[in-house]
Amino acid sequence: CKPVTINKHLRQLGRFLRWGKEMGFVDHIPKLTKLKQDRKFPVKIPPDAQAKLLAATHDPDCEVRFRSRGWWRVWIKTLFYTGCRRGELLNLIWDDISWDEKHLLVRAEHEKTHRDRMIPLSDEILEVLQAWWTESGSADDSVHVFPVVQESCRQVYEDWMRIRKHAGVGKVTFKNARSTAGSELAAEHPLPVVQGWLGHSNPNTTSQYYVNSQDA
Repeated sequence: CKPVTINKHLRQLGRFLRWGKEMGFVDHIPKLTKLKQDRKFPVKIPPDAQAKLLAATHDPDCEVRFRSRGWWRVWIKTLFYTGCRRGELLNLIWDDISWDEKHLLVRAEHEKTHRDRMIPLSDEILEVLQAWWTESGSADDSVHVFPVVQESCRQVYEDWMRIRKHAGVGKVTFKNARSTAGSELAAEHPLPVVQGWLGHSNPNTTSQYYVNSQDA
C-alpha cells in the first residue's frame, strides 16, 4: 500500500479507537505514527481545459446518465469560481444564495472548520445561478441547488469521468478545481483573503497548497 492509503486507514483506526474509549471499551489509545508522504504540489487547471470540460457538456455525443447537462454546466462553473469543497456544494440550498447582497453562504454544519463563511459572487456567476434557478422551476429556498440522490452520490463521479474523458483533459478532480480557484485568487489578493475564501483554519495550509500563495 502507498503511504497515503496507510495513513487513511490509520485515521479511520484512530477514530474507531476514540469511539471505543468514549464508550468504555478501550482504556488506552496507543500512539499511531503516520508514514511520511511526499508533498503534493498544487494543481492549477488551465482555462482551455476548463473550457473543454464545459464544451463536453454541450456535446450530445458526451453521455451523462445521472445528472442533466445543465446540472453539470452550472456545477463546473460554480466549482471553478467558488473553490468550494464537493460536500459544500452538494449541501448548498437556494436560501444560501443572496441575489441582492451577491454572496453565497457555506453553512458551518457543512464546513470543514465548522464556521459559516461568505463567498462573494460576481455578476457573471450570479447570472449563471439565476438562470439555473429558473430552469429548475424557480425552486423553493429549501431545495438543493445541485440535487442528487444520496444513495447514488458515487454516480456523480461516473458522469464526471465520462465528461473528463470526452473533453480529453486527463485526470481533473473536484479538488483540482478548488486548487485552481484558490491559486487564481492568490494571484490578485492577500493571503488572509484567500484563506477566508477557501475556509482554511490555518494560513499555512493556504500557503503550502496553492499556486501564487507565497507571493500573496
